[in-house]
Amino acid sequence: MTARQSQVAGIDVGGTFTDLVIFDSTSRSVRLAKTPTTLDNQAGGVLNALVAAEVEIAALDLIVHGTTTTTNAVLERQLCRTGLITTAGFRDILELGRRTRPQAYGMKGEFRPIIPRDLRTEVPERMDAAGAVVTPLDEAALAAAIRALIAKDCEALVIHFLHSYANPAHELRAAEIARVTDRLAKVQGLKRPLVMMERAGGYSDDCCMSFGNENFGKMVDIAGGKNFASDLIPGTFGTVNPEAVVAANPEVVIITGGNWGAYVPGGAWVGLGPGSDLAEARRKLANLAKRPAFGQTKAVKEGRVHAIWHQFYNSPYQFVAIQEIATWLHPELFKDLDAEATLKTLHERFLPLPYQPGYWVTVERK
Repeated sequence: MTARQSQVAGIDVGGTFTDLVIFDSTSRSVRLAKTPTTLDNQAGGVLNALVAAEVEIAALDLIVHGTTTTTNAVLERQLCRTGLITTAGFRDILELGRRTRPQAYGMKGEFRPIIPRDLRTEVPERMDAAGAVVTPLDEAALAAAIRALIAKDCEALVIHFLHSYANPAHELRAAEIARVTDRLAKVQGLKRPLVMMERAGGYSDDCCMSFGNENFGKMVDIAGGKNFASDLIPGTFGTVNPEAVVAANPEVVIITGGNWGAYVPGGAWVGLGPGSDLAEARRKLANLAKRPAFGQTKAVKEGRVHAIWHQFYNSPYQFVAIQEIATWLHPELFKDLDAEATLKTLHERFLPLPYQPGYWVTVERK
C-alpha cells in the first residue's frame, strides 16, 4: 500500500458467501461485511457487500480480489471441456507430478488429471530457465494443435509453456495466434480465398517473386487463406510468371514492402515500416496493382490489394501480421480484431521506443 492509498478493500468471493474487509490507513479503522454470493453474477454479491459496509466504490483507492469459486470448480470437476497445449515433450507432466499424488510411491491410489491425456497436445518450442529461446515457437504446429482440440469439442484452451515465468513471449504469441486459428477452426466449410503473395513487389522490374509453403506463405495458410504459389515454389521463395497469376485470378493480392531507399533509390517498392508515409505507400501500391499480371484480377477489381511490412517474416511479432492478414481474408469473421492495437500494446510493453504506425496499407476502393 502506498501513502496515497487511504481506503483499501479486500474481497473474497466464495461459493456460499462473499466476504469484505475495508482498511482505512488514515483512521486505522477496519470494517467487515458478509453477504450471500450471487451465483448468476458474482459482481452482485460484491456490490451488496460494499453497500452493507456503507462504502462508496468511488472512495476506494484499491480493491484486492480473490475467489475460491474457481478452486471449488476444479475440486468438484465442474469445468468445461478444456484442451491444453504445452511444450513438446511435456504433455504428461500433469500426471507425473508427485506432490499431487495421494501416495508418492507404490502402485496404489488414483490420480485423475483435470485435463485428460487425449485433450493434451504439444508443439515444438522451448525457453531455458533464464528465458532465452532454445527452440522457436512452431506457429504452424500451434495452429494444427488448436484445430485438433476444437475438433474434439474443447470449449476452453490452456496454453502453458515451459519456463514462461522467465520469458512469456511464446505464450503471448500463441495466445494472439489462437485469436485467429481458434475462430477459423470453428467455421464449418471454411472458404479459403486464393492469395497472391508477392515478395518485395517493385524492388525490381521482375514479376513476380512469391513465397512457397514457408515464410509469408505459411502466414497466409494460418490466417485462413490458400497461398497461390505453394504448389509452384518448392522452397521458401521463388518466381512465378505473370501468365500463371493471370490464369489463377487471385481473390486477394498482398505485397511485402520496406524501406529500401538505400538499395533502390526512387524505386517502385512500397515503403513500409515504423513511421512510414502511408499516403505515398498507398500510391505506390495502387501503381503496382496496375501491372499486367494483376490489373484484371478479381483482387484488383474488388479492391482487395494490400501491402505489409516485409520484415515481419523474421520478427518476433510475426503473429501481428497473421492477425492483419486474417482481417483481409475474412473481414466479417474478424471485424472485431485490431492488429494495430495488438502491436501497439506489445510495443509499449516490451520496447523502449515510442510506437509509430506504418506497417501495412490497403488500396482505396473506387
